[in-house]
Amino acid sequence: MIEDYIKRRRGETPIKYDLPHLEEILKETYGVILYQEQVMKIANKLANFSMAQADTLRWAMGKKKIEVMEKLEGAFVHGAKLNRIPEKKAAKLFNDMAHFAEYGFNKSHSAAYAFTSYRTVYLKSHYPVEFMAAALSSDMDNTEKVVSYINECKEMNIAILPPDINESERDFKITGNSIRFGLEAVKGVGSSAIEAILEARSGKRFTSFIDFCMSMDSKRVNKKVIESLIKAGAMDSMGKRAQMMFALNSILDTALRSQRIKVSGQGSMFELHQPSESMLPNMEEWKEQELLMMEKEAIGFYITGHPLSRYEEKLKEFSVIPTCELQDMQDKDEVNIGGMLRNIKRIQVKRTGDLMAYYTIEDMYGTVEVTVFSDLYRESASTIAQDTPLLIRGQINKTDKGLKVIARKIVPIEDAIQNPEEFKNAKCGRKVPMGQRPFSGMRNAKLQAPTPNSHPKLTLTLYTDTDSENLARLKDILAKHIGDCPVYLKIISPRQWETLILTEQYVTPSQETISEAEEILGKGTAVLS
Repeated sequence: MIEDYIKRRRGETPIKYDLPHLEEILKETYGVILYQEQVMKIANKLANFSMAQADTLRWAMGKKKIEVMEKLEGAFVHGAKLNRIPEKKAAKLFNDMAHFAEYGFNKSHSAAYAFTSYRTVYLKSHYPVEFMAAALSSDMDNTEKVVSYINECKEMNIAILPPDINESERDFKITGNSIRFGLEAVKGVGSSAIEAILEARSGKRFTSFIDFCMSMDSKRVNKKVIESLIKAGAMDSMGKRAQMMFALNSILDTALRSQRIKVSGQGSMFELHQPSESMLPNMEEWKEQELLMMEKEAIGFYITGHPLSRYEEKLKEFSVIPTCELQDMQDKDEVNIGGMLRNIKRIQVKRTGDLMAYYTIEDMYGTVEVTVFSDLYRESASTIAQDTPLLIRGQINKTDKGLKVIARKIVPIEDAIQNPEEFKNAKCGRKVPMGQRPFSGMRNAKLQAPTPNSHPKLTLTLYTDTDSENLARLKDILAKHIGDCPVYLKIISPRQWETLILTEQYVTPSQETISEAEEILGKGTAVLS
């Protein structure tokens, strides 16, 4: 319905009304039901509902109250028949109204949403750094949203800087074309501690880790707070994280004694008790994996890197789909996903007594829950532990409770790299969302690498954000040049993945076909091989 409305609005599709009675009610929305008020008017004018009954109908449709809708459907059809509307058309109209309820708003809300959306898009477009900093600050207690915003910042070429004890404010802060993490985003650092840090920093900078410890009010900035700051990387300008964590106890004890001596007025007698840089031992920094795990513990996600980064190229080879793109897949689609095993919830199956599990898998973009049934859990449990990088083949499972992946095979990524053929040859992988698919036949398209043969094939390169108008034009061109040459689509995502799809289209392998396709997709996007 939404696409139909857009096409009618643009004049691409003629405006039509299933019943003449609807023109007066639906004229402003080009014959498409968009507003809840229109549902109420239709029920009132065409089926003789009172406005109270019409409001009940609107409510029942919006809340999917099936029993109420079934009762009202009979009254609607009966009332419409009294107005000389055929029963079949009345029943169809009722079903159209019920379908509308999946996305409909009342008119005043629609106007407010549109106005707010326009302003939001304007600000994001013209003030991207300021907009993203505000978005991060407003949701800094929602890890999933913050991860999503950070990934969006990367796509917008906005650098996210880690927290810094001398630079960070309470909220996310703009620094040139970058955004600096706010201190409040660090777990275990509460408002009182942040206030103490900002007060001590007022008009000066902390010159060293020892200077910081000496400057702090130990009642508000305790050992646990400082540990969180070290793990989050907020002290990196003052030394190695391993070094500061190792020396923290002795430095805090010395700083506390020194502060007590100063309060007692005996400072001159105990100058030798001042902490010194020699208290920081010369030692190796933690390994990258340990640094990242500490970062994750302190902030809830990674900033300076990600444990999956070193597998990035391999994940592409295995056609792994980022978790943020799983919603674009269809129910029961086969997928490969890759990520860190963050949580295991084991369940005992009542009927058999066997164990099954729900895994939380985290990649660089978010998390997804994976259902692991008993046989697979029994087979894979001995080789899998928490924080293991895994490769999982499974099936999308969309329900009212959300999206899960039902696992078919689970292996550590390292094992998959050693024996890659099974995952590389799997007939699953990224698909274009239904609203963006250029050809109806693509739903059942085979995903495969091209194999050398004697027959020519046409490969067209396009991006997932190619607009629907150009896709429709492309389809018409291919239909015009029907032949025996198969057409492959090389689809590229802004998030740096790509896949090759064999469509059900066959064309004449001519220069004319290539030229017309390149007029739409751009020079060099159509290759005959």
